[in-house]
Amino acid sequence: MVKEFKVKAVEDLKDRLSRSSIAIGARFQGLTSQQLNDLRRRLAVQDVEFRVVRNTLALIAAREAGKTSVEVVFQGPTGVAFGYGDPIEPARILAEFIRSTRLPLEINGAFMESRTLSSDEVRTLATLPPKDQLIAILLGQMQAPIAQLLYVLNAPIQSLAIVLQRVVENGDGGSASENDSSASVEQSSEASEADSTEPEASVAEEVAAEAPAPQEEVASEAAPEEGVASEDVAEEAAEQEESGSAEAEEEEKSE
Repeated sequence: MVKEFKVKAVEDLKDRLSRSSIAIGARFQGLTSQQLNDLRRRLAVQDVEFRVVRNTLALIAAREAGKTSVEVVFQGPTGVAFGYGDPIEPARILAEFIRSTRLPLEINGAFMESRTLSSDEVRTLATLPPKDQLIAILLGQMQAPIAQLLYVLNAPIQSLAIVLQRVVENGDGGSASENDSSASVEQSSEASEADSTEPEASVAEEVAAEAPAPQEEVASEAAPEEGVASEDVAEEAAEQEESGSAEAEEEEKSE
């Protein structure tokens, strides 16, 4: 009967160690039954079981469950807190119970999946945020670069949308400004044409004023030439008369 009881106890501990996400061994020496029941109630709120175990049977069950460094967890009168959900919650509740009651409850160590944690590691685990909050923080850190990338990619599109919206809102004003600008361009072109005609008129007047001067010079140059020509004709006529008179004298002498 005793052997059968021990076999069942080992199988039960082995099953709990295999199914639990964390199993924390705590030495409860010096605690009363009422204080242990208070601890059980606090742990039960988070679906954590607290069971007092015999170290010899617990060592056998832990080894059969594939745990290592089992002697660290089972030291002295030991109770084991089996957690099946968030592994942080059992460690947090035990640490809070020790801090608030100041009872001589000491954490030996823990089995968390395939690892064996020391008492210091369990206390560090108790200071972490809950698992859901850790996942949210991790997802936020993972999504931050993606959000920044999307912001950078959407920035040109948003700028274009803003520009188009302003164009739509200022559509009437824009057409009026275009009409004003076209009218001002026409006025400036007419003014430039008027300015260009004035220099042309002044140039024509200057040409007309200077035109008679060359004609007078030509006339003045032509007058001396005519006088010279008349003098040449007179000299030729005189020479002909002289030659005629000379011939007449020679004829008279010959007669």
